[in-house]
Amino acid sequence: MKKLLPILLLFISTFSTYGQRAVFGQLNKNNASFKEYQTKSGDLLKIGDTLVFGTATSSEGFVYINQANIKVHPTHGGKKAPIHKIKSYGNDKTGYTVWISVKGFGLYPVDIDYENALLNGEIINPNGKLTKQQAIQLLKEKKELLDLEIISQEEYDKIKNELTPIIRE
Repeated sequence: MKKLLPILLLFISTFSTYGQRAVFGQLNKNNASFKEYQTKSGDLLKIGDTLVFGTATSSEGFVYINQANIKVHPTHGGKKAPIHKIKSYGNDKTGYTVWISVKGFGLYPVDIDYENALLNGEIINPNGKLTKQQAIQLLKEKKELLDLEIISQEEYDKIKNELTPIIRE
């Protein structure tokens, strides 16, 4: 019995950890909570990781980021926020979406439709892969540096070769 107990504990801890990860495209529960989220791009987000607010896609505020169902104001761009909660919402008919909650700018938490916010540049995962839009922006910045003769053609070509596959996705 003493030999079986460590094996049983290992099995239980492995199984319970596996159940705590949401994977993009494999969600099937409404209002489920997770400790980790494997994103569409393959990045792994965990509670406690820090995200950065990007640029609002509307002059009225962030379209995919809200606080108490109100768009977060564009002036919050650039602010850092640690992940507080990871939840899935939806149903079998419309599909499921992962929402990330971070500490808000007041009493209410800020809720982020992660995949749409990332796709539109409203949120930045500093530890994640570059999005297509981020890669294009970076390449434009490097082109400007090349035109100003701050970097060499070889340096620019190396960066361009690294970013081209991301841009073509």
